[in-house]
Amino acid sequence: MSLQLYSRGESKKYMENLFDDIQYGRINNAKNNAEKLKNCLLKYYITRNVDCDIIYEKFHRFNFLLSNCNNKNTLFNYLKEIRNISQLSISNPIMHLQQLYEDLRHDYLHVRSGTVETMIDIFDEIRSLKPKIQEYKDTSYNYFTLVLQDVGECESVLTNLTMQKRKIPNDKTMKELIASFQKLFKDIQKVIAPPVIINLSPAELRKQMKHKSLEEISEATGNREEELQAMLNTVEME
Repeated sequence: MSLQLYSRGESKKYMENLFDDIQYGRINNAKNNAEKLKNCLLKYYITRNVDCDIIYEKFHRFNFLLSNCNNKNTLFNYLKEIRNISQLSISNPIMHLQQLYEDLRHDYLHVRSGTVETMIDIFDEIRSLKPKIQEYKDTSYNYFTLVLQDVGECESVLTNLTMQKRKIPNDKTMKELIASFQKLFKDIQKVIAPPVIINLSPAELRKQMKHKSLEEISEATGNREEELQAMLNTVEME
């Protein structure tokens, strides 16, 4: 039996509510939203086996401040700390990407329920991983550059989706949405678990091309389509 993974989507809503509550002195509402935010974060991280001690500690302190502090700046500054723990992540960027991948799959399946804004936030978080993944000396970063391109394509489709202002997207947009996210998920998987690359000679490549497409050969051997196409072009020029 698999454990349900919860999304961080609602945490942003409670964070915004907390900001307004503090701004307008609605302390009772702030306490209520703080409790909801804490529960939302606990569900998210507990289902991912992440240590949640810091969440308990920070919210215990935050509730004390809400009850005893009238200084808005102090409360806002502590709210920033709450925001930081709402973005707890694993130090390993590849594992962090896997965490975001799980979030993205959840929100993608619920896109008709209004998860677009949350997905855009996840895209920004994926982009923020670039400096760390760039330090890897293997193929991870090469695949990650494809992920960044895919993110741009997905954002474009989501923007088009929101501009339509309709609950059910038209067929064209749905096809674009499915195609763009399928490619994104596939490329993220290549970063998380890089495929074993099978080297092909030009002769072997030409032989396989008689029965398979370049895309199929790329999937089976781990070689990028662009590299295989370049090999074919070189052979044809000789």
